[in-house]
Amino acid sequence: MRVLIVEDEPYLAEAIRHGLRLEAIAADIAGDGDTALELLGVNAYDIAVLDRDIPGPSGDAVAAHIVASGSGLPILMLTAADRLDDKATGSTTRRPDSSSALMTI
Repeated sequence: MRVLIVEDEPYLAEAIRHGLRLEAIAADIAGDGDTALELLGVNAYDIAVLDRDIPGPSGDAVAAHIVASGSGLPILMLTAADRLDDKATGSTTRRPDSSSALMTI
């Protein structure tokens, strides 16, 4: 399994990747929307974990690009926002407070 983590807070991105590695899951990190779109163009992923509030194209814009591509790539949208709306994704959730919480999602 290979995961794309799109998160602009490096410590959080690394924490998520570390938790995934403990489960033998490979993960790439993109710190902004442009890098995410670039990685999506050259690598095959099993799921994208997106922060909504990232520099460049937002997480919502990256999600819309994934949906429009017709790839069927599952998207897990993470947000620290109080309001959770489905924004062209199948799943939106508040940011988990631990890697074990992320694994249960």
